[in-house]
Amino acid sequence: MNLVVFDMSDERWIRRLLWIVLTVNVFFFAGCTGVMRPPSAVPFMHSYERIYTLNNVSVALYGGDLDNDESSYDDEIEMEDEHLEWVFDFSNVAYGHVGFFSAGLGLQSTTPFVQLGFVSPYIGVSAWSSLCLPTNEICLYGDGYMDNLSYGTMLIQQFPVGRRVKVGFTEHFSRNGSERYFYEVPEFFGIVEREPHPIFYREIGGGFFVSYRINNSNRIVATEFRYGRDIDFNRNRFAITMDLPIVFENRTAEERQKYNELEKALRQYESLRIANRLQKQKLNRFVRAKEMGVNVTDAEIEEERKHLQELNDLLKQQKITVRNLKKDLYD
Repeated sequence: MNLVVFDMSDERWIRRLLWIVLTVNVFFFAGCTGVMRPPSAVPFMHSYERIYTLNNVSVALYGGDLDNDESSYDDEIEMEDEHLEWVFDFSNVAYGHVGFFSAGLGLQSTTPFVQLGFVSPYIGVSAWSSLCLPTNEICLYGDGYMDNLSYGTMLIQQFPVGRRVKVGFTEHFSRNGSERYFYEVPEFFGIVEREPHPIFYREIGGGFFVSYRINNSNRIVATEFRYGRDIDFNRNRFAITMDLPIVFENRTAEERQKYNELEKALRQYESLRIANRLQKQKLNRFVRAKEMGVNVTDAEIEEERKHLQELNDLLKQQKITVRNLKKDLYD
């Protein structure tokens, strides 16, 4: 899947259309089920820096002690149940960002959910909940509306490793759900009815993720691993998730110009850094040659040392320029 970044002039109507489509889907599915698992951490953290992460596509594969007890019903028993815990999920979520706060609306398979919280470059705190329309009979099972929802909270830490890679860690506590269906057998040759009665359980766990930024742009790919301990039914579960966000920039013309200036300054800084390293190597060769008695004069060594000092000064100045451009763009 290709990740596309659109300019503000191109994205306005596309972004509105995607919001409308996602919102309609959320309300269309809002009565189907309330079961879900913790959403991905990467797109939530990536919603920082004045970016809308629209249509973040996540595919999660689940393993461990899954609850898949597919019981067969017996005509002599009035009701039998079948347990079904999904092996994978397909998620789609959109975020909006204001200051240090982000809010998301999405679907995890057929379960709509909302997500919000605090987000910064290095730490985030997220909370989420599935949605279920009270008018739907599924939401009336149990003692109340909250009995039919999945929800939770997550603490996220992420750290840059170089310029393009970020590594993060997560800790979460959640109320997850899995499907359960009751088979009601009528007394006199009736048709068997399959009614949903979800099973919910509490989970505590953690995980880590790695994200890669492509060519200094806002396009990223990421993978996550998460472990969870079911403290109600004593089960161990894990999830492996691949995140493929389609990122839309939310920058004014002035911000786009500053961003281009930053990209140019970063390229110049990288060129100076390489030149500085090569000059250090050259100076070291001259010094070693002088020590070995090769025909190298002190004047030549001094000339190379002056050249290195000039590159050091230029590198320091360029580093300050990059820092100021980043501060002006992201603060």
